[in-house]
Amino acid sequence: MKTKKQYILIVLLVFILSLISTADDLRLGVAIIKDRNSSILLGEEYENVVDNAYNAFYNSFVPAVIIESDYLTDTTFNYVDAIVIVSAAALNEDIEEAIDDFISEGGIVAATYNSGLYDIVGDKVDKVWLPELLGIKGQIFTLEADTFELNLGEETVLYDGSSTLVNPANPANSLGAFSQPSGYAPFIKTENTLYTSLDLFASSNKEIEDYFIDQIVDLIGKDYAGLISIDYSEIKQLAGETRSLLRNAQREYRKAIKQKELSEEIATLYEESLLWSDAMQFAVENRSAYHLAKCTMRANKLANELYEKASLLQIPYSTLQARGAYWEGRVKIFVNENLPENPIIFIGDSLTERYDLKKYYPGLPVVNRGIGGDMTSGVWDRKHLLGLEQNPTKIFVMLGTNNVLYDRSSNALEGYLADLEKSLLYIKENAPGAQIYIQSICPLAKSTGVDPQTVPKHNSELQLFANEHGFTYIDVYSLLTDEDGYLRPELTVDGVHFTPKGYELWTNKVNEYL
Repeated sequence: MKTKKQYILIVLLVFILSLISTADDLRLGVAIIKDRNSSILLGEEYENVVDNAYNAFYNSFVPAVIIESDYLTDTTFNYVDAIVIVSAAALNEDIEEAIDDFISEGGIVAATYNSGLYDIVGDKVDKVWLPELLGIKGQIFTLEADTFELNLGEETVLYDGSSTLVNPANPANSLGAFSQPSGYAPFIKTENTLYTSLDLFASSNKEIEDYFIDQIVDLIGKDYAGLISIDYSEIKQLAGETRSLLRNAQREYRKAIKQKELSEEIATLYEESLLWSDAMQFAVENRSAYHLAKCTMRANKLANELYEKASLLQIPYSTLQARGAYWEGRVKIFVNENLPENPIIFIGDSLTERYDLKKYYPGLPVVNRGIGGDMTSGVWDRKHLLGLEQNPTKIFVMLGTNNVLYDRSSNALEGYLADLEKSLLYIKENAPGAQIYIQSICPLAKSTGVDPQTVPKHNSELQLFANEHGFTYIDVYSLLTDEDGYLRPELTVDGVHFTPKGYELWTNKVNEYL
């Protein structure tokens, strides 16, 4: 089981990667194709070659993933820089079109030895489409396993294994040469392809295998140094959350576009999110350690941005998750509510939410913006849903009960005042014609365990704050408290919330300002 510290480290690592990942660069590393027909024809021998190739790329710090040919889709090759086909003698010709398209879009294709020369029963095929695609000219001869001397640039190396004898077709180029038999090329290279006549990864030829990999990386033109890989088991939770967030963000976009016109920027984010959804699908299905690290945080960041901008709520998904389902349900009511012009707005927590404003202020354009359990910080998160655009005449704010109940840290008062100031200054700026009233925090019953001096201390600072910023302070506290500083028993149903009598006393006080 991963510790919280390990999980945070994973998030930090993939966040760093997200800063250098862009939506127009979803491709990463190589896909080694594991061909079903070749597995049937050659069995374990072929499968070992595929595994050896993967390990060689991995040890060279080149991101690699093995993809079985049966599971190729129209989008599989969108997420790799190169396709590598190793000794796939009976390569399924059904993937020819996909490989052609991949090359036409700038992808790199590399193959070894006898790939694409035979059918599933071991007979030579009439149409050798893959060798032609790789720049091979004329007939291909196959040599039995032996030791060959190769000239690779200024180096001469020995190769042990089987080989074909080939020559390049124009405009392909030969890389190196056989000492014997002379006149044949061990490597043929074009702008987008690389072929080696050698049966690499079937036996130990590390120096030549490294040369093959280096040539592929050269064609790709990317530096993979410094890339981070994270095992699927390590990032599974974050990847799952990200895929869920992508789906939610896309759903919000589709709902929003039916109700309002969205900007081109948001439409672009949506299309981009679809690409990253596919990329995440690829990464998870193939358990690709490099793709998972690259995709997860970039997709997470994009999905959060899309959700906030497209959603009718205009609130980040992470905020909704943190606030909880009840809070989310209330703000969804707010966003769909038709408000009167020039309303009187009441902002607060459950004391306000339970306040039957229509009953206590009949005939007045009252609006309830209370959410049970909310704190001062929660009002900031929903500041744009308070109804300020309706040009309110009066705004009554009562916040702090939950801060007092649930935040008993040494700096609780400072945090409460800082959050309240931020929200109230926003309200003042966006509702310049409204009179703003700050109501005191109400007393709490002894059963809550809150020191009876805590609320008066908060209220004292609250009154100073109101005076400093030109707000009107309303003392509701004194109407409801007993001589010990606790909420009077006959005014509460549970030690916090009011009986009808409590609401009557509150209403009478507010009526003095209407």
